[in-house]
Amino acid sequence: MILAKNHRRRSSGNKSGRSSNTIVLYLLMFMVLVNVQSCAFIEDLFGKKEEKTRPADKERERKDEVKEVEWEDVTKEEEVIREYPHKADEKKEFFDVLCFLPLNGDHMQKGRDLYAGLKMAANDYRSDLKIRFTTFDVNKVRKEPEIVRKLLSTPEFDMIIAPYATADVNQVIELAKGSGAVILSPWNTSSSVDRFKGYIQLNPGIESHFKHIADFSQREFGAGRSVIIGAKKDASSVEMLKQFSPGMNVYYTSSNPKNDFEEISHLISSKNIKSVIIPSWRSADESYFLSLLSTINSARQNQKINVFMLASWLNNDKIQYEQFRGMNLHFTNSRFIDYRRGAIQRFDDAYYQKFDFFATEDVYYGHDIFLLASGLFQKFGYENMDQIVNFECQDCLFRYDFVNQVESGGNSFIQNDQVDIISWENYQYQRVN
Repeated sequence: MILAKNHRRRSSGNKSGRSSNTIVLYLLMFMVLVNVQSCAFIEDLFGKKEEKTRPADKERERKDEVKEVEWEDVTKEEEVIREYPHKADEKKEFFDVLCFLPLNGDHMQKGRDLYAGLKMAANDYRSDLKIRFTTFDVNKVRKEPEIVRKLLSTPEFDMIIAPYATADVNQVIELAKGSGAVILSPWNTSSSVDRFKGYIQLNPGIESHFKHIADFSQREFGAGRSVIIGAKKDASSVEMLKQFSPGMNVYYTSSNPKNDFEEISHLISSKNIKSVIIPSWRSADESYFLSLLSTINSARQNQKINVFMLASWLNNDKIQYEQFRGMNLHFTNSRFIDYRRGAIQRFDDAYYQKFDFFATEDVYYGHDIFLLASGLFQKFGYENMDQIVNFECQDCLFRYDFVNQVESGGNSFIQNDQVDIISWENYQYQRVN
């Protein structure tokens, strides 16, 4: 736990009621910790990590065996039971953050990496703000819905970090919606999520990616010199792009883009096309995507053009992008890791020295989430968390741009709208927006 200065706690105006609530919460926490045994501070939490590579200037010899991540945690189960919450000094109050992470199962690497980043940032935290993180494996706690329901119905938690899967996120929202806690969702972008005023979506949706591609292409090259090329099944994505830039040209290919070589070649030359946007994003469309890239590369006839693609293709190990150097490739990315930045290098070095392997995107992400949570509490306290739209995280490793969103049904929520445009040139990635 992190100790820091006092702050004013929300009060119901009834001391005995508060005491009763905290006793109930104490019992619930004990039941969860003993019966569910899902507290994240357990031994062998972290499994082996996959090897990651870095640019040439970061080359280092890797060990044959990757060590497990081990944390020396001060928040052991018996200490949580002893100190949380009614035994704590009344003068030492905390901002409480409850995390439901996929520490096992399909997305366990993402959950474990995010947790590692949270802990790294916590260990380096120097403010006098007091924050207490309590972390559970969502794969275990979902088996005890009634206990979780009672736990989340108490107004003790100020922020909840949501899990990965849509069903799990919706369950957390359903159980916690009336508690007053802000729900911070790191990964999920599904429109099926029951988003509400206290919901903050950290991961930009595909609409944000399309908006930033369209804005950048139109600004740099003009709508009339830009064309959207895709399969007919991507018609909804094409329409989305057209909403942001109605003047763009559109061409739908056949299932085999090579059959469209003549038409694409004529379109590029006749309209002096400088920008091509490919709205395909599914990994299952890899063969189509590669065929389309090759066709465009041949159809441009040595004319320099710019091709824009979605983030899903950025780190595809099977695609040799050096074969398409003449197309000035661009990708969208909501969490671009710029290894030239000193802050990234320092964090990367510290992580490597401690664990003998490189940090992943989600490790960096966890670091930022800790800073976002602590920064919001420091600046706004319990109230007015929607002021995150005016909040700038100076020490975050990624960029964020929070905006108010309203769904078609009228529900409002807050979303991070920051999307970077990444250029791949001379075997290097760099941000251009």
